[in-house]
This record gives sequence, structure tokens and C-alpha cells, in this order.
Amino acid sequence: MTRKEQSEEFAINGGILAQPSDIDAEISAEAMVYATLCRSDKALFSVCGGKTQAENIMKMMRIVFDGDITELPCTFNLISPLSPLGVTEATIDTIDVCALNGQPLVIAPGNMAGATGPISLAGNVSQANAEFLGINVYAQMVRPGTPVVYGFASTVSDMKNMQASNASPGFVKEAKYGALMAKKYGLACRSGGGMSDASGLTAQAGVESAMSMFESFSEGANLMMHACGSLHSFNTVSFEKFLLDIETFTRMKYYFSDLPCDEDALAFDAIKEAIEDEGGVYITLDHTYERCRIDPWYHQVSVHTNTKGDPNQALYDSIHKRMDALLNSYECPALASEKRAALDDIMRGLGMKDSDIAKV
Repeated sequence: MTRKEQSEEFAINGGILAQPSDIDAEISAEAMVYATLCRSDKALFSVCGGKTQAENIMKMMRIVFDGDITELPCTFNLISPLSPLGVTEATIDTIDVCALNGQPLVIAPGNMAGATGPISLAGNVSQANAEFLGINVYAQMVRPGTPVVYGFASTVSDMKNMQASNASPGFVKEAKYGALMAKKYGLACRSGGGMSDASGLTAQAGVESAMSMFESFSEGANLMMHACGSLHSFNTVSFEKFLLDIETFTRMKYYFSDLPCDEDALAFDAIKEAIEDEGGVYITLDHTYERCRIDPWYHQVSVHTNTKGDPNQALYDSIHKRMDALLNSYECPALASEKRAALDDIMRGLGMKDSDIAKV
């Protein structure tokens, strides 16, 4: 089989899926990057900590990518302002280290309309754009030509309880205008994802995530972060929703792909054969056999048969069957032993326990 680590839909691994509670907080950023490097060879999303953490992560990059990386973008970091119109010292330090090493920055304002930004969506988008431009100017001063992604992440506040709402139509609408601003500047953009404010794998979670992901596809987002598993306004990760969101992604990808119109796809000969020779039946045609794994969209976890009992339980069972299959078929990517040993030495020097290193 082709190694997928562990989903063909994901081009990127890393970041913070869940903050580890069993690792010293001072080295958790390095630990998450270390684990990703050892367990996946996909493009790497790094973790923003501060100057020391960023420098340690750059050391790891130089080990894996054989030396100087200033002309080799090999990881990207999420840079978030302190809205309104502020930046923390740790963020500035991270920008310095990443930019000087030639690594891309995803500059992602996350101001919340009515809380850390104007209640009007136009005003909130305007503030976010100013925050992006200010940080980008600084990054270019540090190292001209620093690659950046317009990582718009502005959202709204629920004015009934003052919680962030990253799945309401207001968030999706702001994301649309963020993508349009990125195109105006000729920049790659981050947009949408699989966001949800629901507290469980419910119909609400499905509606919200699908709407958010639809925006990403319709606006041609170059980078979709937080695409899978998010619940409760970023406060919870659900493995079941993670797999269901992957399926939602495949639905969107199928819908937004072009319809092939070559001679075989138009199927004039198949239509003629079905009518003249098969009594209008297509299932017995060679054309159907040859294309039955090409044309249809196939579900991964959704249930397309009659079920007995609770249909929600049937969905959960299907998801866990898929989960078990992915876990059982996982193969660790090849990493040269000397590189793995060097990464281990870095983490050991930072104070990571040998028992934790062995788990990775």
C-alpha cells in the first residue's frame, strides 16, 4: 500500500492538535515538532513559542534537511497578533528567528468582532488587514523576501455570552473577505476549515463544519487549517469528528473538481450499447466496470445502508471501524538513524525524559 500518514487528504502535519499535559510546558513546542518529524514526512506546520523554542526548532530543521535552510522553505509558523493592533515579544522573537532562517510565516489576525475588534464585520476585517500588513512589513524588514501567507482568522463573538464563535455565518463571511483581500495583494491565503461551536458530534457540528469548509473551496483557499476535529470553539478535539470532517473534505473536493468531458466520459458508445444490446441496463457494460472506481464518490465513514437501532450509533461504529483500519495500517516513515539520533539528543538536552523519547 502507499503510505499516507495516514490520510491522503492531508498535505500537512504538525501544529497543536492538543497541548500535551505530560510534557514540561517549556519544551512542549519542541516536543510536538520532534514527534511530527519522527512520525510523518509530510509538510511541517511548526509551533509558535518564543525565541528559544524557535531556535531549537530551526536546529531540528537543519538536521532533517541537511544544513542551511535559508533558501529551503521546510516549515511554516502561525503568527498571530495580540488584537487590537498589538504583538507580543514572544511573537516578535519567533518572527525574527523564522524570517532570518528563510521560513514562511502564516500571519493570522484572529480578532473577534465585539470583543477584540469592532462589532461591525467590515470594521473587524479592516482591523485584521491592518494587523496583517503591519506584521508583514516587520517581517520584510527582518529579511526582505520572507515568504508570507495571508492567514486571516478573524471571527465574531456571541454577544449573548461573550464566547468566541468560530463557526457562525459571521465567521464564514469574514473568511470570504479575508480570501478576497489576499487575492488583492497577490498572496496565498489561509481560509475556513472545519470549524464548529458544537459540544459534540451533532447535526450542528456537521452543518457548521460543512459551511466553513465550503467557503474554503469556493474562495480557492491555498491553505486550510483546523480542517478536522474541531469542536466547542477550538476547546475540544474529537477523533470521530476528525474522520467525519475528512469525509466532508472529500465531498467538497469531488464537488469542486471539473467534470471530465472526453469521449469515454461522454459515453455515447455506452449509451448506444445499453439501448441496443442490454435492454437499457448499464450495470453489465464494460464501460461501467472500467469506470466504477473512477467516476463515483465513495464514502469513508457515512452510512449508506438501512440500519437497525440508533442511526447515530451506526455512524459511530462506522467511524471507529475506519479509525481502527487507519491505525493498524500506519507505517512510520523512514528517517535516517543518524538524524533520529541527533533529534533525540536535542530533546534529551532540553530535558525530555528517555521514557518519553521512546514513546515517539
